[in-house]
Amino acid sequence: MELFRWRYAYTVLTLCWLAWFMNFLIRMIVPPLLPLIKEDFQLTYTQIGLIATSFYLTYALMQIPSGILADRINRKWIIAPGIICFSIGTFLTGFAGNLGQIILFQALTGLGAGVYFAAGMSLITSYFHHSKRGKVLGIHDSAAPAGSILGPTFAGLLAATINWRAPFFACLIPGLVVGTLFWIFIKDPAVNKQQPRLESRMRAVLKRSFLTLLLVYIIGDVCYCGAITFIPTYLIEEGKISLETAGMLTSILFIAGLFGMVVLGSASDKFGRNAVIAASLLSAAIFTSAIVMITIPFLLALVLICFGFSLYGYFPVMSALLADLISEDKRGTAFGIVNAAGTAIGAVTPALVGYTIDVIGWKFAFLSLSAIVVLGAILASRTKNTAG
Repeated sequence: MELFRWRYAYTVLTLCWLAWFMNFLIRMIVPPLLPLIKEDFQLTYTQIGLIATSFYLTYALMQIPSGILADRINRKWIIAPGIICFSIGTFLTGFAGNLGQIILFQALTGLGAGVYFAAGMSLITSYFHHSKRGKVLGIHDSAAPAGSILGPTFAGLLAATINWRAPFFACLIPGLVVGTLFWIFIKDPAVNKQQPRLESRMRAVLKRSFLTLLLVYIIGDVCYCGAITFIPTYLIEEGKISLETAGMLTSILFIAGLFGMVVLGSASDKFGRNAVIAASLLSAAIFTSAIVMITIPFLLALVLICFGFSLYGYFPVMSALLADLISEDKRGTAFGIVNAAGTAIGAVTPALVGYTIDVIGWKFAFLSLSAIVVLGAILASRTKNTAG
């Protein structure tokens, strides 16, 4: 029985990895296409920031509802339809004829993508002991940079050889396949129907230690949403490099992030969650500033590697710490609250960063992000480590 459970735990991990991979693939094809969309529709930086904002706002709106549902119903009933929804939303974006339609279809994509995180994290952490969670969530979260590697690369190549619409069309079939596999093979454990009332669950979750963790998570999302959205555009317009090269350089960042997630996730199992979080955020702050300060291509590539390793590596450690803090019957709700708050604030960040670039410039925008991330590192270093 234990052998079966072990094998099935990794079946769950594999399918969740594929779902998270597609979740990031469909969102990360967008940044390298923004310069072409901007040119096609004659948009400002603020307007292209709104494209990303439309995705992240609806993504954020789904976090708490999906988290509450994840504590009450079979989690595959939440995740599989979400995969189908974001695949269709991405496909429809390729047909958009104006900015309003792009925003509408990206909002639909965000609705589907937004149901995964709380349900997926709750599902995975149900199968693995806290002493292994850092490593396991590092493996799972490596799907994010993996999707982010393939997304910009193939989006840049397809856009250069066909047009900017082609990458959106190409995502439909893989998404439908993953959604179907998830529905067929995931057998969720029985859900405890005797859940406490929502108010009592919220009171149990919203303690001081959780609120500090929530603020740190928000800061990480601000850096992620603000920097990742505009790095390809910065490389093309300020670095004067080709779309294909910008896609490749962005992919280098995500390759480093893939390794960062596994390495830092495993490190947090041994050295404590908070110490690893603080160190990764401090490094991310330094390299966020360096992106707009360094112009030598080789050094810029190194900066992007370090930035990706640090920023991406911090996310699975945050998830592991949250799972350590919250009991299993409230975990879906807790993950939903954290990701809702982080994504809601992160959702407006691309528009604000775009406006700052329009009005003041690139350096001020990225240095401001860096300063915010330093605050997150300080908060993380002063909180008690609770990892077991």
